[in-house]
Amino acid sequence: MRTFRIIFGLIVDLALFGMFVPWATFRTGHLLDGLFPVSLRPALLFDAAGCVFAAAGGAWLLWSWYLLVREGRGYMTELFRIEISPVTERLVVSGPFSLHRHPVCAGYLFLLAGIGLAKGSFWSAAGCAPLILVLVSVYLRLFEDPGLRRRFAAEYDDYARRVPMFFPGRPGRVSVAYRNLIADRIRFAVTVAGVAFAVLLICFQLSVLKGTRSQITTYIDHVGADVWVMQKGVDDFVATSAVPKTSVDAVKKLNGVRKAEGIYAVYTLIEVNKVKSRVYVIGYDTATGDGGPWKLGETLPHIAGARSLKDGEVLLDRDLARRHHLKVGDRVSLFGQTFTVAGFTLETNSIGSQYAFLSRDSVGGIMPGGGSFFTHVLVWTDGTVSGPEMVRRIAAATGLGCLAREVLDDHMRDFLGMFMLPLLTAGVVMGFLVGSVTIGITLYTAVLERFKEYGTMKALGATDRFLYGILLRQALISLGLGTAVGLALAAGADRFINLWVPGMTAGLDRDTVLQTVLAGLLMAVLSTGLPMWRLYRLDPMEAFRS
Repeated sequence: MRTFRIIFGLIVDLALFGMFVPWATFRTGHLLDGLFPVSLRPALLFDAAGCVFAAAGGAWLLWSWYLLVREGRGYMTELFRIEISPVTERLVVSGPFSLHRHPVCAGYLFLLAGIGLAKGSFWSAAGCAPLILVLVSVYLRLFEDPGLRRRFAAEYDDYARRVPMFFPGRPGRVSVAYRNLIADRIRFAVTVAGVAFAVLLICFQLSVLKGTRSQITTYIDHVGADVWVMQKGVDDFVATSAVPKTSVDAVKKLNGVRKAEGIYAVYTLIEVNKVKSRVYVIGYDTATGDGGPWKLGETLPHIAGARSLKDGEVLLDRDLARRHHLKVGDRVSLFGQTFTVAGFTLETNSIGSQYAFLSRDSVGGIMPGGGSFFTHVLVWTDGTVSGPEMVRRIAAATGLGCLAREVLDDHMRDFLGMFMLPLLTAGVVMGFLVGSVTIGITLYTAVLERFKEYGTMKALGATDRFLYGILLRQALISLGLGTAVGLALAAGADRFINLWVPGMTAGLDRDTVLQTVLAGLLMAVLSTGLPMWRLYRLDPMEAFRS
C-alpha cells in the first residue's frame, strides 16, 4: 500500500507540477508578452541568466526533496491537507531547510523563472513566477503550515519562529491585518473569489468594449478608401444604399481622384446543412482586388490573394467557418445559389455577423437591379485635394451622400455606442459594486469580530490612523489576490471569446489591465469607508463592556 501511494503521489506531482503548472505559466506569460512586449537584450545574457536560475532552482529542489526522503522518511505530496503519498515522519531542519521553511517551492519557482528567461519570455519570469509565489504563500499559510503544526506541535512552532517561510526577516511576526483575514479562512477565500469575479467582470467588459469598437470599423480601416460614396441620407455602413454605376465614371473624372471602385455590401443568410447564419457579403472587383479581403488563412491552391477569386467561389470568415465545421472546398448556399469555399479570411469577425467575399459580378448578377447600381463607391485620392474639399466636389458632381473615412468611422462607433455602450457600462459598474461590497462586508465583519481587540489597542494609545492602516492593508491583500486571479481568468475569457464566439472580439491590452487595476484600487479605498467610520466611533469602554 505504501509503495502504491508513493507511485501515485509521484504521478500526481508529475501531472500537476511537471506539466499543468509549467504549461499554464508559460501560456500566460506568452499571452502577456504579446500584450505588453518587453525586449530581453542582450539575448545571450538573459539566456545565460535563465540557465543559471533554472540549474540553481533545480538543484535546490532536488536537494530538498532528497532530505525529505532521507531524513524526513516521507514525501511531500499533500494537497489541501489530503495526504496523497506518505508524508514526512520527522521534521527536517538541515540543509536548505535551515534557511527557509519551504525550499522545495522556492527551488521550483526559481526553476520556472529560469526557464522563462531562457525562452525569452519576460512575463513568465517577472510576472507569472512572482504571482505563483504569492498564491503558494497563501496556500502554505492556510493548509501546509497548519498541517505541519498538527503533526510536529511545539517542535514546528519553535522552527517557524527561527526560520522564515521564504525570505529573511522576522519569521515569527504576523501582521494584524493578515491575521484578521485568515481568522476565518473560508470567508477569506470567498472574499478573494468575490473580488476575482468583480475584476473579471470589469476587465471582460472593458476588453469587449475595446475589441468591439475596433471590430466594427475593421473593414473600413483595412480597405483604406479616403471617401465613401453612398445613397443620399445614408451615413453609416450598415444601412441599405444604392448608387448608380454611372456615378463611378463621374467620380473618376474629378481632379484629385486617384481611383474609384464600386462594391456591393449587403446582409444575407448563409446556409450550411440546413443551419443558417447571418453574413455581411462584400462583392468586390476581383480584377483589382480593391475592397476585397486583406488577410487570408487556409485557401485552395489557386488562391494567392484578393485577385485570385473566381465566379462561383466565396471567401468566408474563419470564425464563421469554424462554427459550421467547414473546410476549404466545401459548398455553401448564398442568395439561394451554391458557392465553393475557396478559403478563409482573417480579421473579418464583425458585430453580430461575419464577412463573406464574392466577386462583384456574382453579386451583381444575383441582386435585383444589380446590373445598374452598386451599394457603395470607394474613392482613393492622390493627396492634392483636402478631404473636406473632395467630399464637397463628389457630392456636387453626383448628388450622392459622401463621407470621409474618419467621419464614417465615428458614425459607426456612435452606432455601436447606441446599443452596446450602456450594456457594457452597466457591467463595469456592477463589477465595481460587487467588488466594493464584498471587500467592505469582509472588513466590517472583521471589525465587529475584533471589537475588543481594537478597543484595547485604542485604549493603549493606538491612533485612528494606525487602525485605518490595518483596514487598508486588509483591503489591499484581498484586492491583490483577487485581482491576480481575476486578470488570469479575464485573459482566458479573452482567448475563448476571440476563438469560439462568432460576432464578438475582446481586446485585452495594457490600457485595459491598467484601467482594471485602477478600478480595483478605488474599490479597496471605498470599501474601507464604513469600517473606518465604525472604528472612528469606537469607544474603548464600550468595547470592554461588550
